[in-house]
Amino acid sequence: MNEWSGGFGPGGRPPNAKIPVKVHRSVSLVRTADQTLTYELLSRPKLSRLIVGQLCDDVLLVVPEKVDELVAELKKIGHTPRIVSTS
Repeated sequence: MNEWSGGFGPGGRPPNAKIPVKVHRSVSLVRTADQTLTYELLSRPKLSRLIVGQLCDDVLLVVPEKVDELVAELKKIGHTPRIVSTS
C-alpha cells in the first residue's frame, strides 16, 4: 500500500501503517465540467439542498433519495445531464 500511495501524507507512512478506508455502494454523484460549474450549482438553493457534500473540485455527492429531483432541477435550469448507471 505504501508503494501504491507513494508515501502520501506528511512524512510518508511506515510500511505496516493501516489506512482507514470507507467503501460505499449505491452512491450517486454529479461530475461537472469544471470547478466554476460546481460552485454555480452549489449556489442554487434548490440544488444545494440535494447535495450531501463536495468530494473534489468537480464531484458532488447527491442525497440518495433525491437523484430524480436533482436531475429534473438540472434540466429545468438548462443543463443536459448524462446519466450513467453501473447497476
